[in-house]
Amino acid sequence: MSGEKACYLYCLAPAARLQFLPATGIDGREVLVETFGETAAVWSEVEVADFSGEAAEARLADLAWLGPRAVRHEKVIEESMLQAPVLPARFATLFSSLESLGVLISGRRPAIGDFFRTLGESREWSVKGSLDRARARERFAAGRRTFAATISPGARYLQEKRILSEADLMVSPWLAEQCRQASLALRECTQAFRERPTLLPSHEAGLETIVNWAFLVNPAGEADFTSEVDRLRRDANDHGLDYSLTGPWPAYSFAPALTFAPALTGDTQ
Repeated sequence: MSGEKACYLYCLAPAARLQFLPATGIDGREVLVETFGETAAVWSEVEVADFSGEAAEARLADLAWLGPRAVRHEKVIEESMLQAPVLPARFATLFSSLESLGVLISGRRPAIGDFFRTLGESREWSVKGSLDRARARERFAAGRRTFAATISPGARYLQEKRILSEADLMVSPWLAEQCRQASLALRECTQAFRERPTLLPSHEAGLETIVNWAFLVNPAGEADFTSEVDRLRRDANDHGLDYSLTGPWPAYSFAPALTFAPALTGDTQ
């Protein structure tokens, strides 16, 4: 395997829109563009040993090695997006040769074509919702506290426990309805929508991630979309619910689930 080379794929694009990309690949080599019919593949040559074998497994688990290469992978895709819509490949998608890459593209040509027709010029935006549950509970509890002036400390304690317990029960249905209305409002000004897993907890103490959404948004509608996110934040913030917006990104969440059968390492992200 020492010295063996492979084709590292960054993304696909319509060939009519992308013929050349002055960019540097993940290991410093020149990025190339190869055309397969109506599809252009953005790729560079890499050492197979960097991504396959026991030593490669250790490197892929080493953030000091992985981090800069993942950043360069994303940068090549983003530079491609400046010229054309792209179908992004996951990090470390390798092919033994350009011929094997061409086999994949040929076999998935209908799915690739459908993706680009749906995508148009749109880009992916991410919306994550986080909840401060204690703040939401307190917001509901505040309106239910009607202690009499003569109530004993013991009775006040029991009543407060009951109020907080009732407030806890009110949070979940309120939250479900808020999220339903928010997703509907945002979908009104977007082209497509995906719900993604909420795998990572919030880094801020006391917050829990409750939604992780991806939207496909045409540039002409991005101002309306971001304004709607701002409105949702204002409306829900006093109850401890907040939304964060990031993007635009390559359309990872909407790309077809291509099976890179001829690949050396497959789709590893």
